[in-house]
Parts: sequence; structure tokens; C-alpha cells
Amino acid sequence: MVGLGVPAVSGAQAVRKGGILRYAHGADVLNFDPAQLPAGNYAMLWTLYDTLIRFDPKYKATPQLAESWEFADGGKRLRMKLRKGVTFHSGRDFTAADVVFTLQRYQDKEVGAQFRTMSLYIKEAKAEDKHTVSFFMEKPNAAILDFFDSMFIVDKEAINDAKTKGVGTGPFRLVRWIPGDRVIWEKNKTYWKEGKPYIDGIEMLAIPDPSALAINIESGAVHIAERMPPTDLKRLQGNPTLDIIVGGIGNIWNVVLFNVKRPPFDNPKVRAAVDLAIDRQRFAQIYHAGFSKPACLPYPEFSPGYFADQASRCEFNLDKAKKLLNEAGISSLDVTMTIPSSDYSPGSDVLAQVMNADLKKIGINVKIETLAMAVARQKIVYAKDFQMAGHLYGRANKDPVTMFAGTTPFLTSCELNNTGYCSERFKKLVDEAAATLEPEKRKAIFREINELLLAEKFALPIAPNFLGFVKRKNVHGFAASLDGYGILEETWLA
Repeated sequence: MVGLGVPAVSGAQAVRKGGILRYAHGADVLNFDPAQLPAGNYAMLWTLYDTLIRFDPKYKATPQLAESWEFADGGKRLRMKLRKGVTFHSGRDFTAADVVFTLQRYQDKEVGAQFRTMSLYIKEAKAEDKHTVSFFMEKPNAAILDFFDSMFIVDKEAINDAKTKGVGTGPFRLVRWIPGDRVIWEKNKTYWKEGKPYIDGIEMLAIPDPSALAINIESGAVHIAERMPPTDLKRLQGNPTLDIIVGGIGNIWNVVLFNVKRPPFDNPKVRAAVDLAIDRQRFAQIYHAGFSKPACLPYPEFSPGYFADQASRCEFNLDKAKKLLNEAGISSLDVTMTIPSSDYSPGSDVLAQVMNADLKKIGINVKIETLAMAVARQKIVYAKDFQMAGHLYGRANKDPVTMFAGTTPFLTSCELNNTGYCSERFKKLVDEAAATLEPEKRKAIFREINELLLAEKFALPIAPNFLGFVKRKNVHGFAASLDGYGILEETWLA
């Protein structure tokens, strides 16, 4: 098995250029807007676009469209020198004006950017010249570089067509999109990374059925399969013609969401009762097949927000759950659990079934409502039109502030948090953590945030998920980003 972001390359072999890569993924592209992050868009992000910086597998910021950067004014100003000679796929030169425009677009409420909350830490951006941009903040922000690893630069003259077209500076140009079927890409011959990409193009196939995905990679019909279910990863580990790559370790998590603005989950005791009735261990064994373990806190063990004593404070106890319901004056209850289809939110269907079996034992009857990707995203993420939901969230393997500013169930914005949870104390604590640079002081703040999360239970972390890739042995140079998104600029076919 190959770990996060580490391409499996045979050092003795010379790079072979040319060829078309057949890349299968378990969810169709929803659009070509990099500000929005539905699961189907992961594969196209680093294919079509670039960011200013990129984190390597060790969480070190490396130059991309920004060649260098420096902080000034006590951390309240960030100045970046941009790479010269970069062009968009349209042929237009990339300049600082595009960076300012992209930031302003992420900050625009109407765009619905996943990272809008974090973008708002930046009060102003100025293009000092064509290749220099400065960002100004009211307070220093310990996690601000995380944002620039996720702000994909768009062509300000082409972004209005992003629902069906995409123009970036990335290694491949969009040729054609056949919704529900495939996306065709061709090599960007003017890519700023000299000599790359190595392959001539990509045929990106949408194969939402996990069985069909496995058949295609095993038979050699495709070179790479993304979003392979854990049970298939485990089965394919012994196949001598294949390599397994686990991407986004600790980044993506299965979660249960409560709409705290609607009965019955406006009652904290009902939320706590459901929490006690979730057998996290059983879910992790059934769905994750040994690749991950259950969790109570929303971030992994290597996070500065993780504390072992707090992480052990969720339990599976049906007797206690039933008692809490009785205290809430409830003997039986009918609820609807809304889940996206498995191509959009892997594992949510299994989680719903595991929960349903145990919730019945305490008098909660669950109707499972399964929705297609676009419908589920609108209903759960934007309209907040649900009682209880199974979903995924991400950005948990970076600074905790990034997660609180970039993943909808844990946003401090009362307007944008899709559970409806609203707390001035929560927002104040996260803002304080962002502005505090001393590590031990930050840890104390994160402990306090954890206490709030464990008490309020508006979103329940269940277990870390990941992006599982399977590739043929003749595929070299493939890597996954820290977030688990495929990177294809150095991929080649032997």
C-alpha cells in the first residue's frame, strides 16, 4: 500500500511521455467551479486549476503560482510574489488581478464557496503590480496558508461559464464534458511546469457503481480508479497487478448532522440520546474494513486539537440513551434521516442502516431518505431542509481553524452552518484560536472548543474516511494531495 501523496515510481525507469490515461471515479463532475467542493469535483481540481501554494504530504507549503511569500506587520500582512510567464488555457496572462478577483469571488455570498468563512479573515487584497499581491488581515491568522492551498485560481473572464466549462492554468485543458458519462481532457502544451504533463490526455469516466468500478480496474479497462470502497481496497491488496493508494488520511469524515432548528433535535437531550445509540465501532468494522477506527472528536490524532481524554468520551449505551429520551418526555419517535447517494457520500448508507437497527431499540423509528448528489447537496448543505442527515465533512487533517472555517457542519457562521447551530461563544473561541500564534495557548483554546462540541452535539463525528485509489502497475508518478485529490501532472504510462 502506498501512503498519502507518495507516487509509486520505479527509480530505474525513465519517464515515458504520451498516451491517454483512463481515470475512473465514483461520482460525476457536478460543475467546474473550484470554489464548490462536491465529491464529484475532486478529480478535476488539480487537473484544471492551480493554487498559489500546495502542501506536500508532510504539511509543508510549497510554491505553485506563488513563487515566494512573507509575512509582515506582526502577521497581519501577507505579501506574495507570483510566477511570471503563466497563461490561462484561454491564452490570457495570469496576473495579480486574477488573484484579487478569485479571493473576492470566494468571499461573495452568492458563490457558495466552501471556504468563504476562511476567506473573510482577509479584509483586503491589493495587486501591487502584475506579479505581486498583498493580503491584509485585522489580526494574524495561524492557519491562513491553509486557505491558499485550497483557493484555486480562476480566469476572471471565463468563470461565469463554470457550470459547464472551465478555464484554469492547470496541466490539462477541458475538451468536452458529457454529463453522467465522462470528461475529456487534453495536455496543456503551455503549462508553466516545463516538460509536464507527461501524458497527452485523460478520459475521466464517471462510474458510480462500486462493483463496476472494481471490475474496470481489475480488468485493465481503466488505469486508475478513485473512491474505491474500503472493502474492495482490502480485497484488492493482494492483486499483483495493482497498487493501492490511500489519500486524504484524516481529512474526510463520516458525520451525523442534526437540524437544531427543528423538533425533535432542537432538544439537546434527544441529540445526546441518538449519540449514545450510535455503534461507531460496528460501523467502522463494517464499512471501513479496518482502515480507520471510530472517533468522538472531529479531527485525527495528529491534530493540535486532539486530546485523548476527550476523544474517549462517546460511548454506545442503549440504556442511557433510552433514559435520556424518557427525561425528554419521549417514549417513541418517528424521524427522517436524509443521506446522499453513496457516490457522493460514501458510507452514509451503511451508517444509516447501522443506526436504524439500534435506534429502533430505544423507540426511534427512522425513515431513510436517499437523494442524488445535486439534490442532496442543495437540501442538506444549502437549504438545511432535513431533520437528521448522514454526510461527510473535510479539511480535518489541517489546522482545526481551517476545518471550522471550511466545512459546513462546523462553521461558526450562524448563516452558513448547515445544522443551524449558532453560538457567539463558539465563534469567539475559533477566532481566538486563529489569532493566537503560541502553540500551547492554542491547545488550551482547542480543549475548550472540544468541550463545547461534546456538550452541544449538533454534529457527531463517527469515523475518519479517506479517498481510496487503485492503479495499475504500469501507471507511475500518480500522487494524492493532502486533501486526497488526485494529482496527474507527473503521471506517466509504462
